[in-house]
Amino acid sequence: MARKNAYQRAVDAFHAESRKQCTLLFGAASIALYRHWGMKKLAIVRIIRVAKEAWNECAEDTTISMIQMCEEETGIELQNGSGKSWRELLYLNDDFRNHPLTYEQAVVMRQNQVKWIAPQIIGSILIAMHRKHGFGYDRCARLYQQMQDIEAEFRYKPDRIKNACIAETGINVFEEVRAE
Repeated sequence: MARKNAYQRAVDAFHAESRKQCTLLFGAASIALYRHWGMKKLAIVRIIRVAKEAWNECAEDTTISMIQMCEEETGIELQNGSGKSWRELLYLNDDFRNHPLTYEQAVVMRQNQVKWIAPQIIGSILIAMHRKHGFGYDRCARLYQQMQDIEAEFRYKPDRIKNACIAETGINVFEEVRAE
């Protein structure tokens, strides 16, 4: 029973952090695109959809991470603040269908993946900008910096960014990210 609980706690923590980071990052990106790039609601919603398509594309291919896809398409290597590259991390680069993990390895992998949620979401946004608007390294880097500035402006609080995004752009990012 304790084994199952440890894995479920890791999965629950992963999902909670995913919801938080989606609101923060898609909200910050939406505000940045509205403020700095002159995009309107429909164009921003399309970017969110392209980012979700990139996410699903990555999910279908277990041999590549979103971070790797982002670097290959934009030239930007995203990190999580630990100083490690995605290249060093097996759980971001391996197809585990060929050699399934033990229970303990699965728990540790899921716990470590939490630290990489934000870079993966950022990667999906930058890929979307590259694919939809031809953003290269410089413009992706500028957007990423603008997103960081907006996150700081709203003190990294998901509710503040969500409310500001609704007020400024008319987009409820949490609902847009969840929409099919």
